Amino acid sequence: MDSKLKARLIFAKPTDYWLSEKKVERGYWGFVRCREDYEEEKASVKRQFRGLIQSLRGEGIDIELLPEIEIQNTDDLLKNINDMERSDVNVILVTFPMGVWSPGDLTYGIVAASKYAVFFDKFKPNTYAGTLFTPPAYQTLKKHGLASNVFLVEGDMEKLKAILRAIYGLKRISSAKLVCVGPANSAFGGWITFKKGTEIFGYETRFYTYEEFIKDFKSFLKDEKMRKEAMDAVNRFVSESVEVVEPTEENLLRAGIYYLVLKKYLDENEADWISVNCLSQLLEETKATPCFAFSILNDSGIVATCEADPTAMILHYLMQRISGKP
Repeated sequence: MDSKLKARLIFAKPTDYWLSEKKVERGYWGFVRCREDYEEEKASVKRQFRGLIQSLRGEGIDIELLPEIEIQNTDDLLKNINDMERSDVNVILVTFPMGVWSPGDLTYGIVAASKYAVFFDKFKPNTYAGTLFTPPAYQTLKKHGLASNVFLVEGDMEKLKAILRAIYGLKRISSAKLVCVGPANSAFGGWITFKKGTEIFGYETRFYTYEEFIKDFKSFLKDEKMRKEAMDAVNRFVSESVEVVEPTEENLLRAGIYYLVLKKYLDENEADWISVNCLSQLLEETKATPCFAFSILNDSGIVATCEADPTAMILHYLMQRISGKP
């Protein structure tokens, strides 16, 4: 599954009466009163969002801004509904009353076509956005328990960025593949917590037994080529250290071998997430832990969580994807 977050701007377009070349007499300050008002506001929001997308990419968020859609009436909604459904999140700028009291109103049609919907009320430099229209719509959805995937942002770009980061994390974990050596750790919720996590977030898991890992570890340890590759990884890691205080050469070699076995499992499964129930028979059989491996993997963008902890691994995955940091 594509892990890129696909965001789209949806412009609620005023009826043609409000899009004349001259300002209409019936209009009020703060509302779109001519085509120039609408086009300038639309251009302003698009500039803002291009900047927002660039900022998020700089944080490591893989996000794409899809072509915007304008919705003026029900026909526009029906013609564009498939494209709207293909977005991961639709950010909606409302510039005229789309209706909030009838369940058939355009507001709710746009929400129904959205995996996630964000009503964006923009205050500056103009106030043409739906500051009078979207809060009642949001409250109606909330009242009926339909607002879990709907957000209201009133002029706060940082809040909007936080929402997009969170949605990105949820998309990434839903398509993630976890590699786990050993069973889910019973000290941290065990299989019950593991099952709940997969039900909520939808990720896949490939388990390896202790015996499989021990066999691969010992095989690599006997292989001169793998021993050299393991020490090369270790030497790169410690090359800038002031001093290696506690680990012996043998400790470092075994840590490097541990890393190579885990990397093999990740590559075999095209996975971006791994955990090991390490304080188990693995410790006695390998005389090593995955701490060195996890440090390298986390730095490289792979989420590596200690002790097959089914609670911590979910939080770790989400936080790393949301923050763009290990």
